[in-house]
Amino acid sequence: MSQDLPTPVSLIKAALHTVPAPLLAPGLRLAMRSMRHRHASLFKRLARLAPATILFEPNDTPHCFLLTIAADNSRLTLASGDQAASARITGSLANLLYLMEGRIDSDTLFFARDVAITGDTAVAVGFRNILDGEPISLLDDALAASGPLATPGRRLVMRVDRRVERIKAHLARWRDTIHRGAHGGHDTVAEHKAHAAEIIELRARLAKLEATVRRRGEPKA
Repeated sequence: MSQDLPTPVSLIKAALHTVPAPLLAPGLRLAMRSMRHRHASLFKRLARLAPATILFEPNDTPHCFLLTIAADNSRLTLASGDQAASARITGSLANLLYLMEGRIDSDTLFFARDVAITGDTAVAVGFRNILDGEPISLLDDALAASGPLATPGRRLVMRVDRRVERIKAHLARWRDTIHRGAHGGHDTVAEHKAHAAEIIELRARLAKLEATVRRRGEPKA
């Protein structure tokens, strides 16, 4: 998997909250066209799941995404949360993007319930297995469609994403300062974050243990 560029989650999330759907749709089509060109073998393997649809439902953005898998073509479109689909994969935008790119172990996400699957689990698991064998960088794939503008585009995207991250960090510090002032200087937010981090770590360890046990119990081919 390409790790040259981090996924600009903050920038993507901001765009999904502010850019109207009619303007997002052409970008999705362009990104899919670029991915088909750069990952032809992946789309050939993906066709084995046809006909099927997978609804990706980020729980922190206003849009969902429907992947329609066909024998001759697969496309990604914007959709609503009540869209019918063969399988539905729900989680934060960051986890769904990192799942696509293989940056996070999928078993850990599923067993820790950071990502949930409903509907036809065979379709979802088949999709995950196909992704596991393909190096993907969504940002590289999207920018590749811009041709000679890809290099300056990379610099611009990362500069804007860093700016968004700085604004978020500034707002978080401002919020924490107000919160501590309201609680006599006692940093309850930091304590909550520490406890939450411990819980996440324990859930991840349990998820990996469950995945190991499950794999050992599977019949060998």
